[in-house]
Amino acid sequence: MPILHNLSKYQEKKIKNKYLTMFCPGIYREEKYGANLIEFLKKNIDYNFRLKISKNFLSNTKFLDEDLKKKLILIKDNLSIKTFIKEVNNCDLILLPYKMPDYLYRTSGIFFESISLKKISLVSSGTLMAKDLERFNLKNLVVQNWKTLKLIDIVNILKDKNINKNLNKFSNYYKKINGIKPFVDKLDTLNNTFFR
Repeated sequence: MPILHNLSKYQEKKIKNKYLTMFCPGIYREEKYGANLIEFLKKNIDYNFRLKISKNFLSNTKFLDEDLKKKLILIKDNLSIKTFIKEVNNCDLILLPYKMPDYLYRTSGIFFESISLKKISLVSSGTLMAKDLERFNLKNLVVQNWKTLKLIDIVNILKDKNINKNLNKFSNYYKKINGIKPFVDKLDTLNNTFFR
């Protein structure tokens, strides 16, 4: 479940970086940040990027190339909501290279929190998250093959005004059905239905 917080109260000014900053939120699990992510990073090693990822990523990927390790910014495994939102706001995009079939019928709270914050998030094709993106004409954010994805293509995605416009629509829709007020309204409806 996404965290029920008023995410907008944590909005902060984005820091300008000299490189593309990507963020893989949450602690390492093989089905989340395993082979898909490593293949993507290896393919783009020559590009000027930094990847923010949980410290436990390194302990679970023992054979990572030294050049690749230099591109990692390791962060605490468990972030407070305020720190998490600060990290999301201060990156260029979120990477969610979750594997199939693990995420065919399950979603990610991180995905919806990122959408709520209007942050471009790349997800694996065939996942439930990919279907949500496609509903809002955001199929360019769905990755068919992480091994062949080029960072230069991602930079073009970041500049696409239509993607940002559709992301805004998705964010507003999500807040409308899953924000704090709709949650309270649903509880109120249940209360009135069952406890009268």
